[in-house]
Amino acid sequence: MSDLIMPEEVKLTQVSLESSNKLILDKVSLNLRAGQVHIFFGKNGAGKSSLNKIIGILQPPSSGSIHWDSSPVFIDGKYSYPEEVLRRSIGFMWQKPIFTTGSLYKNIELPLIFQKIPKETRRKLIDSKLKEFNLTELASLSPKKLSGGEKQRSCFLRAVIHEPRILILDEPFSSLDEETSDWFVQHINQLKNEGLIIIVTTHDALISRQIGDVIHVISEGELLESGIPPDIFESPSHPRTKQLFGLK
Repeated sequence: MSDLIMPEEVKLTQVSLESSNKLILDKVSLNLRAGQVHIFFGKNGAGKSSLNKIIGILQPPSSGSIHWDSSPVFIDGKYSYPEEVLRRSIGFMWQKPIFTTGSLYKNIELPLIFQKIPKETRRKLIDSKLKEFNLTELASLSPKKLSGGEKQRSCFLRAVIHEPRILILDEPFSSLDEETSDWFVQHINQLKNEGLIIIVTTHDALISRQIGDVIHVISEGELLESGIPPDIFESPSHPRTKQLFGLK
């Protein structure tokens, strides 16, 4: 949408997160560029979801800075813009489908209402996207009545309906059948080609190789290394990455 901030790069510098005197993320620095799928790879509890929340402006870091292009959006312990303004440029899909009460249509409409998009414009856009996502016949149903794959496709649509610049997908491939998984791969690649900054959190090496442009290996709150899939999975440089993949 026209009032979104459209960065070409998200840069984290020395980002740390503490909670209840426990270090969740430890001085993470990385660059996330547009037109690429960035894989946050690691075991459960590694810190991937916490990093997603920080990038998604849902959790302020305890220290460090965040820049969108050359503009600081978090520095010196505070946001440089209203958080709700920054969130308009972000689409977020949680691992477990989350819906409000009401029909599927009402759930998909919510991001557009927050963007203050006129009702008739909302209707035309939603109708078009429901057709594209093969969800038209389900629009009037409660999300509770949808199958697992239908729920995942619906959450994906809700995450992208407002045309965000940054798309964060938290374990989108968990518990998907092969057909739905292939559908997600196709749509993620399409959005990458449209120039989005895409983050996919997973611990699935096959999916990472299939869609990832850059793999960021995270373990115990640390970013161990980043690189293209062949380098990371076949010849990683960090000893703990080698241990993670069972390599000598």
